[in-house]
Parts: sequence; C-alpha cells; structure tokens
Amino acid sequence: MKKKIIGSIVLVLLIGSSLSLIGSSHTDYYINPEPSPSNEDDCGCESKQTASSHLSLSNDIFFGETTNLSPKPTIRDDLPPYFNWRDINGTDWVSSVKDQGNCGSCWDFAAIGALESIIQIREGCAGLNLDLSEQYVLSCLPAAGSCNGGWAYNAYRWIKSNASAGNYCNGIIPEFCFPYQINDTVPCANASPDWQDHLIPISTYGRWVPDGSVEDRNAMKTQIMESGPIVTSMLFTIWNHGPDNLEEWGYTHHAATDCYLYPGPVPGTNHQVVIVGWKDDTSLTNGGYWIVKNSLSEEWGYDGFFNIEYGSLNIDSADIDWVEYHAANYSNWMPVARINTSSQGQVFFDGSGSFDHEGIIVSYEWDFGDGATATGVTATHTYAAAGIYQVTLTVTDNESNTDTKTTWVFINTENHPPKTPSILGRRNGKNGTTYRYTFWTTDPDGDDIEYYLNWGDDYWFGGAAGWIGPFKSGEKITLQKTWKEKGNYTVRVKAKDCYGAKSEWTMLAVTMPVSYDIPRLWEGLLLRFPFLERLILFISGLLGGSTL
Repeated sequence: MKKKIIGSIVLVLLIGSSLSLIGSSHTDYYINPEPSPSNEDDCGCESKQTASSHLSLSNDIFFGETTNLSPKPTIRDDLPPYFNWRDINGTDWVSSVKDQGNCGSCWDFAAIGALESIIQIREGCAGLNLDLSEQYVLSCLPAAGSCNGGWAYNAYRWIKSNASAGNYCNGIIPEFCFPYQINDTVPCANASPDWQDHLIPISTYGRWVPDGSVEDRNAMKTQIMESGPIVTSMLFTIWNHGPDNLEEWGYTHHAATDCYLYPGPVPGTNHQVVIVGWKDDTSLTNGGYWIVKNSLSEEWGYDGFFNIEYGSLNIDSADIDWVEYHAANYSNWMPVARINTSSQGQVFFDGSGSFDHEGIIVSYEWDFGDGATATGVTATHTYAAAGIYQVTLTVTDNESNTDTKTTWVFINTENHPPKTPSILGRRNGKNGTTYRYTFWTTDPDGDDIEYYLNWGDDYWFGGAAGWIGPFKSGEKITLQKTWKEKGNYTVRVKAKDCYGAKSEWTMLAVTMPVSYDIPRLWEGLLLRFPFLERLILFISGLLGGSTL
C-alpha cells in the first residue's frame, strides 16, 4: 500500500513536471505598441461550418424558378489587354465600396454594386455618386435571400417583379430611403414614407455560366467592355485560415499592383463579387487577372478592390449575373453637392462643382460650423477663433430635391491621427470557447475614436465587425469572441478620429485550438484514463501553471 502511495506521488510529480509542455503555449498575449493603462482582460465573438454547407451558392438552393440561361456574348475581336471601368480615360464609373458587415449579404451588395455602375454608365454621368439600398432587398424582397446567403440573380428577379414577393413594384430605392442595418429582420415598413417616389426600375437581367476556358473569359471581357460590370461567384475562403485564404490575404495586400495568384483547383463557391475590368499579363500562369470590387469596406484590399489571377477560386467558371437599365425609365435624380475650399485664414468656399443631372440647381446654402451662414455658388468666411469646423453645403434643384456635402476646415490647428491601438487577449485557445479581448488607444488631440475590428474568421460568422464606436480617447473596450472552427486567425484593429484620420493596424495572431505536444506515454495515459486530464488541470492550477 505504501509503495502504491509513493508511486502515485511520483506519477503526480512527473505529470506536474510535464505540465509546462502541455500548458505553456496556452497563454494570454498582449500587444502594446506604446506604454498603456494598467492590467487588462481578454475579449471575443463567433464562427462557422464549412464552405460547402454554409454559403453554398448551388442552383438548387437559391433558384426557385427554372432559370433560362442567357446566351453567351459574341466575343469581340478587338479586346484590349487592359480595361477598367474605374479608369475610362481618367473617369471612374464604379460606385463606392460598401461594407456588408457581419451578414452573409455579399450577393446583395454585388447585385446592387453592379447595378449602381450600370445606371451611371447608361445615364452618362459618372458623378451621380449613386448609393442604392441593400436593406430594401433584405427587408422588402426576402425571397431574394438573407444574411444566410442568396443570389444576385434572385435580387434582380425580385427587384423587377410586380408580384407580392417583388413588393408589387419594379425598382430599387436610394440608400437614404432605407439605410443598411446589417440585419435581415428589419421590417419593410421601416423604409421612408416616400420611398415609392424614388423607385428606380430595371429593364432586364440574366445569367450565363462560363466554363473557365480562355474563350469564355473573352466572353466575360466582352460583356464587361460593352455593357458594364458583372456579378460573378467564387470561393472566398479556403479552410483552414491562412495566407491562401483570400479573405485573410486582402487584409495584408493593399497595393493596386498586388495580385492573388492561382492556388490550383478548388471546389465550390461561397461569395459573390463584381468584376469591373481585367489586365492581361503573360508573366502569370493563366495569362492575367481580373479587377474586382468586394464588399468588405475600403480597409480590405486596395480601397476595397482586389486583383485575382484568371481561373482562381472558380471566379470565371461558376456563373455570371448581369442587369440592364434604360435611362428613359427614370427622371428624378437628386442634385450632387461638391465643395472645394482653402484651409487657413480667410476661407474661400466653392460649390461650382455641384450639378444636377437632369435639371438645374436653384439654391446653394452654406453653414460654416461657427453659427454663420451664407448663400450663393461661392462664399468667403473668416473664422474668429482657431479650431476645427464642419462646413455644410446644401444644394436644391428645380424639383425641390436636395443634397448635402460636408467638409472639415482646420483653422490655425492641425489634426493628428490616433495612436496605434493596443490589444490584450488570449493568443492560444480552444475553438468553441468564449474569450475576452480588450483594446484601446489614445488620440493626441483628445478626439473621440472609432475602431475597425476584424476577428480573422469569416464575415458571415461575425469576423468582420467593421467600424464600431465612437469611444472616448483612452477608453478600454472589451468584447467577447468565440471561434468555432480550428484554425489560425489574425485579429486586426485600427482606429480613426472623428475627422477621418486613421492609425496603423495592430495585429494579434490567434490559434484555435492549441496544438499540444504531448509525449506518447502521457497521450496513452490520457486516452486510457480520461479523468487524468481534469487531474492535470487541477494540479496545474495548484502549481501556478496556465489553465486550458
């Protein structure tokens, strides 16, 4: 009996001496680019299933009707080696990049993003600054899809439909009638009371399926060049998370010359994007790359865009969705306000860049931010005190439509960006477990701060929190996060002040779960006697080791 007790003690001691092998890599981690406030906590969120089971874009799931494929475009014989709707003789016809947030509404943003550009092209007015409502599709046309997935083709189908599922009318409304809420449960009744006065109808839409061949790539190029940007499907995420994962790649590649290279054949699609152009490049295996607009904000890729080699991630072998708009069908465009200004002393303001696409601007109203106002195309104002002022120009056209533009004026002062944020939280952990992460920074001018937060997992599972705030300078924000899948993740945080000045990124590498290097002897013991794991954890706590 005495020998058994001694043997047990020796076993416990041996196990205790091995705890560092099991627990040492499971530690809290703290990234602090500069000295910071006192002891902090950890933080957290949620995660996914698999590429094939979550945002599968298979036809049998998302097409409730028999889809008649449109014919493939007749290929032009004069396709140029480079074409980009962002740069047609120096003019950008592509609408601004948006942020879908933690909602699987890529299909919605792709459909609306392509439509915005098509309308500007058909109207012959690149400066419309068109921003249409994705929320209208989510809330008023739920048959098209939801935050759990959908299809651009179905968005077009129900935008055009006069049936009940199409909200009894053909058309899409501007963003100001129904702002995006990152939520598909918002009732359609929340749209502005006059939303029907702003319906912009579409004329037709369609879909065809390329086979990934050079010939079909040329058909895609032809349609882009002749008609405008198109929607395509692709595989956005490759499990497990890492540098081959396009979502992760976009947070580290911000140059317009960066190109995601062909990774080899992969199965499936789970994301929809807008192709706005291409560039042939014989140095690449597949001969060039597509120029693509995404919907993960301007913080991803280069200003929200990315280049991807032909044939990569099924981007040119899944499906093409397109839409058409006739300019004669709509005539209620809002005026567009624009401001040019000097920035010091007696300030000259110029609103002559404002325009109305189909009418005339009848009034210009200025608010200089210090209580003073003025009217007229141009205005001059002298500020009595140093400071930062928000100047607003409101223009009104001959149909009483209005538009407002704001800008900041810095008088005898300079704005400074926030410091690079600090992060405190668990670096290694177990998937399915919730952890806390704390981040903070200070602004040299004491301005309020917003944070752009990305957890590193997929946006439809809470990975892309986007901009949150505002918070006070130095205020600590603690959030919870749960990664449900195994993998390596990078938490990214950056800050901006209320004037738009941004900090650099702070990054924290996180591994779920921890890969423990356990000797075969202990692995066998733990498999044979599962209760030993709890005993080890208990003893680890007594000996001051880390807990799992």
